[in-house]
Amino acid sequence: MTTRITTDNITDGTVATADIADSNVTTAKINDDAITTAKITDSNVTNAKLSSTAVTSSKMASLSTIQILASDGSTVVKTIFTPGSW
Repeated sequence: MTTRITTDNITDGTVATADIADSNVTTAKINDDAITTAKITDSNVTNAKLSSTAVTSSKMASLSTIQILASDGSTVVKTIFTPGSW
């Protein structure tokens, strides 16, 4: 005789990590806000994962701003961000 276990037979909070077979938690089962910084392995957020406006100059440490001015001395022609200080 086979006993079938259904959701109604499982008490909330009783399924432990060891009870879940490898590779059985899929992307569809993970809430959009469920992945935290602590769960992201170092060097695993890549350029492809970032939107083009996600990293701004204010988020970069030790960044110097260089502005190229027009001959009038006040019109900014180009702004360049470079690491370190001058």
